[in-house]
Amino acid sequence: MDLPLAEKYRPQFLDQLKRDKAIEEIRKWARAWKEGKPIKPGLLIYGPPGTGKTSAAMALAREMGWEYYELNASDVRSKKLLEQTAILTSQYFQLSDHPSRLKLIVLDEVDSLYERNEQGYDTGGKSAILQLLNSTQNPVVLIANDPYQLKSSTTGRQIADKCLEVNFQRYRSTQIYSTLKEICFKENMNCPDDVLKDIAERANGDMRAAINDLEGFNANFRGETRDQTENIYSLINDAIFGRRDFQEIKIGMINLGEDPNNLILFFIENIFKLNDDKMKFHEALERLAKADVFLGRVLSRNNYAMWGYANDLISSISTMKLPPNKNYRFSYPNLIRKMAELRTSRNIRRNISAMGGRYVHKSSNFVSLNILPIIASISAKDEKFKNKMKERFGDIFEELESIEP
Repeated sequence: MDLPLAEKYRPQFLDQLKRDKAIEEIRKWARAWKEGKPIKPGLLIYGPPGTGKTSAAMALAREMGWEYYELNASDVRSKKLLEQTAILTSQYFQLSDHPSRLKLIVLDEVDSLYERNEQGYDTGGKSAILQLLNSTQNPVVLIANDPYQLKSSTTGRQIADKCLEVNFQRYRSTQIYSTLKEICFKENMNCPDDVLKDIAERANGDMRAAINDLEGFNANFRGETRDQTENIYSLINDAIFGRRDFQEIKIGMINLGEDPNNLILFFIENIFKLNDDKMKFHEALERLAKADVFLGRVLSRNNYAMWGYANDLISSISTMKLPPNKNYRFSYPNLIRKMAELRTSRNIRRNISAMGGRYVHKSSNFVSLNILPIIASISAKDEKFKNKMKERFGDIFEELESIEP
């Protein structure tokens, strides 16, 4: 199976990242580790998605001849689990086939760690990372999208102090354009210059997104100038009932641009009504379950090759030709709808907490956990109090009733 272009053309060497100043800093930090005199135990690479942060860590390990050990911090939030994995690995050379060989320990999404869980108990994720940096015998790379989120707590700031910080800014559209041009040449793609420039502009500095868009364009047009507007309703229905073949469904999914995680929800919601043929019904759900496993590995391993396997499994539903049901009616997934509602609620809560924090001189997290529930509870019972809050703080508190106490 062919790799997705974003994975196939992932930079293998630091120089391919086109970040001279940042790469110079990374190499200086790495050389100090190799000489046994680390500048700082950790390296914090931060920047928006698609700017090459993880690729830089992988290329660094390859360039230095280090073993690569990666852990997604957002998936392993507790202190106990971090101690059992990253901390243990950082302190023992003999776990490797090459005892004298350094290991590069990479923790991705460290800005997704929070000190408290939903029940308010300290999970200790950040304190475990700080312990790792204080005791490691191997170089550690931390990767974050938002360094300010990491530094929002005292422990987070202590973590940052233990790291050399390197900023990966968004790529310029000209850099993205030149990369797309190079890929087109190597893949023998017929993609007009104006389309490449448009993709580069719309990517907003995200190289990975631009390459994915290029792949979608190529799969859809194949050098032709046809206009095909994909619709999620027709795609799901045609796939379920086998009205289009496997390759057409796969191309349609790429053209649609929908997150495969969401597509799985669309398929499950609509396949669930078609259980007349029990064998086909269970087989279809099993394929979707396997696709979900591969999508999980995309995140946990940052391996986008798994995305292609998931797409193939989802597209293969079209080969089953599930029997139609006279009562069948296309449905939008309830889970996606509820997630959208929750996202709106979270944004409202975040905005109110940020404003409240400025007035009480506390962090927005503190306000969200300790103050906002009290305000929401009082507002729900006291209309006069709620009106005073709106007068004092403005329109943002119009949405206060949507916050659960």
